[in-house]
Order: sequence, then C-alpha cells, then structure tokens
Amino acid sequence: MSHFEIVLVKPDEVVVVEGRNPRMTLLNIEQLAESIEENGVRNPIKVQMGDEGYELVDGHRRLAACQYLYDTKELVIQIPAVKVDHKNEADVLVEMMVSNDSEPFAPFEEATLYTRLRDEFKLNNEQIAQRVGKSVSHVSDKLALLRADETLKKAVEEKIISASDANTIVRKSKGSTEKQKELVQRVQTEGREQVINKELKKGRLPKPAWALAEQAHDEVWSCAMNLNKDVCMSALDSKNVREWLEGTFEDNVDEVMFAFGLGQLEVFKNMSSLSMKELWDRLEDRLVGK
Repeated sequence: MSHFEIVLVKPDEVVVVEGRNPRMTLLNIEQLAESIEENGVRNPIKVQMGDEGYELVDGHRRLAACQYLYDTKELVIQIPAVKVDHKNEADVLVEMMVSNDSEPFAPFEEATLYTRLRDEFKLNNEQIAQRVGKSVSHVSDKLALLRADETLKKAVEEKIISASDANTIVRKSKGSTEKQKELVQRVQTEGREQVINKELKKGRLPKPAWALAEQAHDEVWSCAMNLNKDVCMSALDSKNVREWLEGTFEDNVDEVMFAFGLGQLEVFKNMSSLSMKELWDRLEDRLVGK
C-alpha cells in the first residue's frame, strides 16, 4: 500500500469484481444490516480505483448489508472507504486475507484464496505463508483440503468434522473419494475418538515430541542397564505403568530416574495412541537410523 485516503461511497458506487471474493456465502447479512442501521459502518471498507470506478478490495459483508438496507428499506448508507493502491491482484488477495478479522474465511474459502496465489501468481507455500502471516504448515494443510470430496467438504461446512480432521482423512485416503466417504460415515457412526485418534492418527507425534521421547528412551535404557534389564523391560508390556512401578521398585536413584523416564514415555504413548511396546519399537527404529 503506497498511500491511502478515506472517502464516502454509496453501495451502488462500488464494483464487486467477479471471482475475487473466495467466500462461498455471505453469512449473517440481515444481522449486520441491523447493526449498521443503528450504528453506521464502524469499520471502513477498502476500495481501489479500477476501470469502472471503485473496486471492492475488502468489506464484502458490509457492502452487502448496506445494499440490503437499500433494497428492503430504501436506506442509502454512506460507507467510509479507505482507498488503497495495490500494484497487482496478488496484493489485493493478500489484503483480503490479512484484513479479514471480523468474519474469518471458512477453511475451504481460505484454501481457494491460497490456490489462486499459488496457481495464478506462482507463489510457493513458503511465500504465501510469509505474505499472509501464517505458518507454512498452516498453508499446506489448507491446500490439502482441496483434495476433499463433496461428502467431506459438506461435513466440514456443517461442522460435523473439523478442518484438521478433514486433513487427516484426506491424507490417509490417498486420493480415494470412496475411502473419504467411508471414513466420514464411520466418524458419524463410531465417533471421532475411535476413527481419527485411535486409527488415523495412531503413531503420529509432532517432531519436538519425538525428540523428547527419544531422550526419555535413552534415560530409561541407561537406567535399565544399571538395574535388572529384564525386569525393567517387562514394563513395556504393562497396561498400567503406575501400578507396575509401585509393585516393582524401591527408591534408589536409578529406579527414580527410570520411573521418571517411563512416566514421560507414558505421556507420548497416550499422545500417539500406541501401546508402550509399539512406541518403544518406533523409538528404537528412529534411533537406529540416526
């Protein structure tokens, strides 16, 4: 934005550029119109000069609410508008994204905007993330949603399934729309905990958690070497770590440190939905590869 000024515009003086706004629907327009009728437009919209006059950059819901007041009550609202001067359409799309605080874009709307930045303006995920102030993983996750089939999209839009869980389903389905439909149906009938956490996310931990789990593994193994290794390793087959510890150890330093490390592994076991033995084997494989 090189410079700006504030002007007053009427709804019919602002051009909505077709295809620019990624919103699928403009929500709560009547409610917003009531607020504007009583209090006016508190937050200015953003426009820039185009071939046909003022082009809308940000404020589609506010403009629609003002138009609604004119259509239903013949009220002409003077809308404060900030004139912006963007060099290209990519800057306009970024402005829409970063200015959109009052009514955030839905996950698929956000994904559509990122897709335009990627395909039309040749920005990679890192460049998009930098421009819109999000993490690279956030942008990647939203773009992954575009591989969702209509059944999964509808489940997200109706808030039956979260966008995060939808990403998990998309990745696990490996492009199969039939698999996505099956998993959506199972989430609805069997519940999220069983399908998403215990099956699809089983064995998944953030990278920092794996690093901490590896440290706990080394601590447990080191202490086990100073104690009775066979007895210590039997803890991996225990369903209740606390009961196992209380029934096995006293209070010397190695036992305390072993118990501490095992308690940490118990946390990561629960996070990953693995058994203790499965987690240990995963950690062994990771450490062998280093």
